[in-house]
Amino acid sequence: MTKKIALITGASKGLGKALAISLSKNYIVYSGVRDIRKAPKGTLPVHLDLTKEETLSKAVDHIITHHKKIDLLIHNAGVCYVGPVDSFTSEETKHQFQVNFFGPLALTQLILPHMRQEKSGKILFISSIRAVDSGPYIGVYSASKAALEATAFDWAIALTPWNISVSVFQPGPINTGIEFKPGTHFKTSPYPQLKDFSLNLQSTQEVCNAILNHLNNPTPPFLAQSHPNTTEEAEKILNDPSGNTHFNAQKTWFQNHTN
Repeated sequence: MTKKIALITGASKGLGKALAISLSKNYIVYSGVRDIRKAPKGTLPVHLDLTKEETLSKAVDHIITHHKKIDLLIHNAGVCYVGPVDSFTSEETKHQFQVNFFGPLALTQLILPHMRQEKSGKILFISSIRAVDSGPYIGVYSASKAALEATAFDWAIALTPWNISVSVFQPGPINTGIEFKPGTHFKTSPYPQLKDFSLNLQSTQEVCNAILNHLNNPTPPFLAQSHPNTTEEAEKILNDPSGNTHFNAQKTWFQNHTN
């Protein structure tokens, strides 16, 4: 049987790397990386930088030239800045949205004509529980992920005539070594500083396995989470139309974790 073709962004490390290696057993996997030397073994490297849209078209053209199609697109790459919204420079805010939203949007738009032609395809947006569970000092990150999910929801319905599946996976905090970048003006801002940013982290492999189970589901839900606790968290927020319960919980957390 001919293997299907998968493209994964942010595949040089962490969750993206784990997914690329796992999927390479059943797919021909293209690892989207900024440095092709960092592509996981057993996968095909393709230069892809979400902040440089010319690399996106070149990557898609390269894959289509060699394989005529892309069956699975996984949007994994992301960046997280931490700090009050007004502690970021405009460039930092734009960069976060470029990597987390505009880049994935542009890449999907390039691939969709080929999926429509095949009348099949699967697109998975790896978002974050923070898309619905925002909090102090992660507002811009949450906003970028919320924008991603709203766009994915639109596509999930609009692309059904072509048998293209679109879904969103919402991990909680993952132990991937992701760098939480502070805003340029955070240290000199009038806001209280974080005493710690400790989180209950899931392992990369645990989240990877949950995503693989989601991908293997013949009728996957539009939204899926990485852990029962994360699912419970999302359920509480979505069932609280006033937002007061979530607001008060985040306010208490903020008071306990800042100087």
